[in-house]
Amino acid sequence: MCLAAFVAELTCSDVGRFKTAGMITRKLLCTLKYFVIIFECHELHPVKHSLPFSYYFANIKSKTTMIRHSVIFRLRYEKGSPEESAFFAATGKLATITGVKAFEQLRQVSNKNKFDYGLSMVFDNQASYDIYNHHPIHTAFIQNHWIPGVTDFLEIDYVAM
Repeated sequence: MCLAAFVAELTCSDVGRFKTAGMITRKLLCTLKYFVIIFECHELHPVKHSLPFSYYFANIKSKTTMIRHSVIFRLRYEKGSPEESAFFAATGKLATITGVKAFEQLRQVSNKNKFDYGLSMVFDNQASYDIYNHHPIHTAFIQNHWIPGVTDFLEIDYVAM
């Protein structure tokens, strides 16, 4: 049996037994939850007096909806400057984070708003977005490039209707 199938078939009584025996921690439960989300093992197989582990995360299907993460912004650097180039070189590293798909660096071409640039990327689900959001490459980018370089921005995270 593959690990994904094993996790999907865990029952509440199994988890209780493991927890009582000191074999499972709250952190491991959270890890298992994300494992189930990432591998989309969210089929429910009710058993008499025992529900599968995935039953307790019934909202998993809503968490597997593709998320488009976009941000539009202005830089404090002049267009075409070495600082602007360095900033966009750093944004390119965000595309290497596991789970990031369809990464784009964008330049505004109209004067309908006050922003000059955009970044856009797609995540398969909330778990992938959470991994990205807390990834060391992302947090370092925010501290070393975003905070010192961006003067104004608008962030939009959305899913299809």
